[in-house]
Amino acid sequence: MPKAENGDDFEFERRFAWLMHDVQRLIRRNWARTFKASGSDLSEPQARILANLERQDGGLTQTQLANELEMEKAPLGRLLDRMEESGYVTRQQDPEDRRARRVVISDLGMGALPDMRDAARTVFAVALKDVPDKKIDTMLDVLASIKTNLSSLDLDETDVDRKQRSKAAE
Repeated sequence: MPKAENGDDFEFERRFAWLMHDVQRLIRRNWARTFKASGSDLSEPQARILANLERQDGGLTQTQLANELEMEKAPLGRLLDRMEESGYVTRQQDPEDRRARRVVISDLGMGALPDMRDAARTVFAVALKDVPDKKIDTMLDVLASIKTNLSSLDLDETDVDRKQRSKAAE
């Protein structure tokens, strides 16, 4: 791990974490502004819901969607109610679990995706201006590795949670 010239062993981690946070925040903020300028009536959280649903053939349960978006179920439910009333999503019976309902992107929701993609292209064109393709490829490779490494921590945490529940039950 790289060390700072000033001898601070934590400087790399601090700098990396804040850069990731700031870049993500700036992308989201500029994307939302650009998307709103397209005339869409969708909020940024609603657009995130559509983007997640597009990736999931057959939709997701509200619990799965809440986990993907890192949202509480109640506020997500209110967003989904509005989106369903507006026709962007539908809720359908889960074929594998009669108690569950899946949230599925509708044709109207699919129709919003091109404007969402255009907004993303506009923001990324500015964000990556003057960055050589080779550096972009390297950045994507590094981020994919980081995601893989951190995803293994999620699995480890599940194991830890299970072990703690098992101990508590003893």
